[in-house]
Amino acid sequence: MCFAAPIPTITPTTVSSPTPQPEIVGVRQTGSMASVGSVRSFFPDEGWGVIDGPDVPGGCWVLFSAIAADGYRQLAVGERVCFIAEAVSQDGFDFRAVKVWTGDVEPRLAEPAPNESAPDESGAYHSSLTLTFDGPAD
Repeated sequence: MCFAAPIPTITPTTVSSPTPQPEIVGVRQTGSMASVGSVRSFFPDEGWGVIDGPDVPGGCWVLFSAIAADGYRQLAVGERVCFIAEAVSQDGFDFRAVKVWTGDVEPRLAEPAPNESAPDESGAYHSSLTLTFDGPAD
């Protein structure tokens, strides 16, 4: 069994009718649950794969950036994983993984120390390039 930290979202909703009546205001609570599955395939050179599980019929597409792990992020075929998926179409699959981990407890990002900026969540290398052009020749 996988345990995911609850991510409740409380959205105020207002329902009104065309005839003058008092407005009904309510609260709708949504969240995500962790699923258990196994890795069907993973292509480390392309950074994506497919997870199979009872909650994702037809498979769940996963990108390396959704893998909650330190270092090089990849999955092994047949590996048992816990994951949170969303129901969206991605490369022919009806589900896309939002977060994937290999232990039974969902990992948390480390809190930055005071006076430090938050670490990049992906852990990927970043670079930038600035181009400047000389003005037109006289």
